[in-house]
Amino acid sequence: MINAAHHHGTNSPGEKERPTLRVGIIGFPNVGKSALFNSLTGGEARVANWPGTTVDIHYGLKKFGRKVIEFVDLPGVYSLGEGGPIGDVVKTYLLLQRPDVVLVLVDGTNVERTLNLAVQVAEVSERVVVAITKVDLAHSRGIHINAEGLSRALGRRVVPTSVTWGLGLEELLMAIVEVAEGEGQVPLKINYGPLEPYVRELSSKLEPFEPSLGVNSRWVAVKLLEGDPFVEKIVGEKAGELLNEAREMRAEISKTLGKEPLGLIAETRFRYSLSLASGNIVRSGLRLSRTERLDRMTLDPRLSPFISAAAILTLFLFAFSLNTGFPLNVVLSSLGFEQAATIVDSYNVAALMERFIGYGTSLLEPLLEGRPAWLRSLLLDGVIGGISVALLFAPLIFTVSAFLAVLEDSGLAPRFAYSLHPYTCRVGLSGHSLFPAVSCFGCNVGGLMAVRGTPSLAERVKLYLILPLLPCQARLIVFLALAAAVGSVLGVLGVVMTYVISVTLVAVLSYVLDRFYTRSSRPIMLMDIPNLHMPLRRVAWWMAWSTTRHFLYRTGTIIFLGALLTWVLSSFTPSLQYTPDPSESIAAHLSRVLVPLFAPLGIEGEKAWMTVYGLIAGFVAKEIYLSSLAVITGIENPIEAVSFLSLSEASLLALMVFIALYVPCLGTISVIYTETRSVRVALTALVLSLVTGYLTAIAVYHFYLILLSIL
Repeated sequence: MINAAHHHGTNSPGEKERPTLRVGIIGFPNVGKSALFNSLTGGEARVANWPGTTVDIHYGLKKFGRKVIEFVDLPGVYSLGEGGPIGDVVKTYLLLQRPDVVLVLVDGTNVERTLNLAVQVAEVSERVVVAITKVDLAHSRGIHINAEGLSRALGRRVVPTSVTWGLGLEELLMAIVEVAEGEGQVPLKINYGPLEPYVRELSSKLEPFEPSLGVNSRWVAVKLLEGDPFVEKIVGEKAGELLNEAREMRAEISKTLGKEPLGLIAETRFRYSLSLASGNIVRSGLRLSRTERLDRMTLDPRLSPFISAAAILTLFLFAFSLNTGFPLNVVLSSLGFEQAATIVDSYNVAALMERFIGYGTSLLEPLLEGRPAWLRSLLLDGVIGGISVALLFAPLIFTVSAFLAVLEDSGLAPRFAYSLHPYTCRVGLSGHSLFPAVSCFGCNVGGLMAVRGTPSLAERVKLYLILPLLPCQARLIVFLALAAAVGSVLGVLGVVMTYVISVTLVAVLSYVLDRFYTRSSRPIMLMDIPNLHMPLRRVAWWMAWSTTRHFLYRTGTIIFLGALLTWVLSSFTPSLQYTPDPSESIAAHLSRVLVPLFAPLGIEGEKAWMTVYGLIAGFVAKEIYLSSLAVITGIENPIEAVSFLSLSEASLLALMVFIALYVPCLGTISVIYTETRSVRVALTALVLSLVTGYLTAIAVYHFYLILLSIL
């Protein structure tokens, strides 16, 4: 639970003024919540995990007149009855943190469906404002909403808004201030028909406890009849004797009416919401626009999987080619356009940043002349090297986040997930997992940052554990060097085998975890499909910058510290004396200690420690594996450096598999920790990748030896 004192005015980092009003924003996923939140706060938001969970909460400030309003963007939910960490976080904030105003968002293109959440909030909260989003899109589709009539029927302020047009935002702020300063609204009462006698009886017994519960007794009675575990826990602490009575009532209702109270209450509430909407909405017939025709195509069960897969692959190709050159450089090279491939390799964002960092380093080097060798190495290799590792990820994170924001804001992302779900669920994943998985082939850090768009907490944790097994483009560089050392045909087959093994392991582990951990053979995908519309550039910018800033602040710090630690291990002897010779370093001594572990892969002899040293250095980033071998062997050509290790074909193939599966890089583990805020999940991912890589590499080594003996 959040410390209430913190959110009643304690300054957060960078805040110059104390908030005088707290407003919780609640709405369906894809209802336009992020767009409205960013418009109200100017895109300046602070992201934090709800204590004890991995659920992200966004906080932003808006000065309006003499008021400083703190907006709290809560996770998207479909109902206040939703369980799990996300549902509990929303109910904790609404019921226990008690914001000054609850702002409920209703999708103007789908009022009948999304108004139900506003009705639920109106039943419990005394200060509610309803914002109808996307009214510009609704109008273009011939949907006309009587906001005043809806406001009268619901008994709450209803404000039509459009982020695209900037419509209604000031009116919304005025409504929030007026509701906060006015008298509390009477909680909405819905007649639940045959359940009313039970509701009234239980409500009357709860009335004496209402001050301590802090919630109106009628709403608590309804939730107890629904069997809401969160509310039961609250009541159990204040009026535990009434829990058994509520359970007896539920059993009696089920026996008497032949239906569960939860279903009866949900049906009654939805009919009530539908009556409010239908009485205040008029739809006029319009010809299908190009957007609507695209909408039908993206939801067509025959076409949509192909459209979705093609669109995701295209975005992947563009995002990673722009930032790293991969995979466009490989495609161009394979087609014979070597010059074009060279240009892509030389002028992608990462290459340009490396040149810029190299230029800055060259300017610093003369200033360090005459300084101690350890200080020069610390500044040039440790500090600048650590900063550059973190910074090189930033453009990729920004680009991937911008694309995801565009997909989400336009309504395409839910369609892609929906259309591909029947295929991904066969291995225990929902359609939401496809974009992060595809992105991991370019960069595991970018792919794992995209996992936050997956609604299910259990699936997010599973993805953090298994997606690092997918080979990124940095590992491909190492594969190609190892393949060249093996030989042309066998080396190419080894690269293909490595990708096949990695993808197969991800699918198998996902299936196993789904069956035995979450105990479900088919993942459930509950989502709302919003109407298609043109995405807003401002929303894409805000979301991309927020994610990138979050990455640099949290993950970048860990990457930097990890790079410094690696520099210490590679630059100091066990007696803590600085050495320019890596073979005398702590890392080299550690490599020699670990050599026996790699004997089952055929990695033995005097040079074995060099291979292990490269693996330790590759923990920071896989590209460093080859450069570390070059330093250790004194051979600049990476292929010749690999050949110098004198490894057999079987060992090289096993090493290729191990490099594909063991810890991708320090940035990956850092992202897993900062996204989950769980040391256990990060360590589990670390151990899983090491064990999986080790055992699979041993299997490949011995399988190849057996195959050779047979042939």
